[in-house]
Amino acid sequence: MGEFTKWQVTNAMKRKTTILAPPYHVQSTAADIRAGFPYFSHHDSVSALWSQKWRKPCEHGIYPFTDANVQDFDPIFAELVSVSDDQPSILYRPDEYAKFFSR
Repeated sequence: MGEFTKWQVTNAMKRKTTILAPPYHVQSTAADIRAGFPYFSHHDSVSALWSQKWRKPCEHGIYPFTDANVQDFDPIFAELVSVSDDQPSILYRPDEYAKFFSR
């Protein structure tokens, strides 16, 4: 089952679908441009990253939170915010932030 025949590939490519996904460009979702680069407000702090970017996928069990419960992550991010003074720079130091996820 690992390989597809030429007929299967050609037939699959010819199928019509009603599902249309617009092209997705991360830069086009930026609300602002700063220093010539797309700016996203969730990069401003740990709390913004959790509340604006990661909490919603966690609530719905979307990857990478497929087996997660939002109540498990709320206290972890609260502690990360407290320890880091809500500075996102802690996220560039995996040895520091990872210890909160293993408790």
